[in-house]
Amino acid sequence: LATINFDINVRFPLGQTGWSLIQGGGPVIAITRFDDELYAGETETTAGVSYLFGFAHDNGFFAEFRTGGGGWVPVFKFGAGWSIKIQ
Repeated sequence: LATINFDINVRFPLGQTGWSLIQGGGPVIAITRFDDELYAGETETTAGVSYLFGFAHDNGFFAEFRTGGGGWVPVFKFGAGWSIKIQ
């Protein structure tokens, strides 16, 4: 399963802490490859939507929870990572 998300995200600063609440969402394209005996090697592309919320720090760290629906779009995902600002 691979998903391509086209999100619009908004950050809400939490005082002077350096942390922000992030919220957003948008359309999703899900590409699924089947490896079972009945559909071996076949792929299916479906569309859906997702909504995310999480927290981000000014140093680049973020963690997000994502929920979605439609086609093969995962119902729940969790992600964490580091964003890099290019100026």
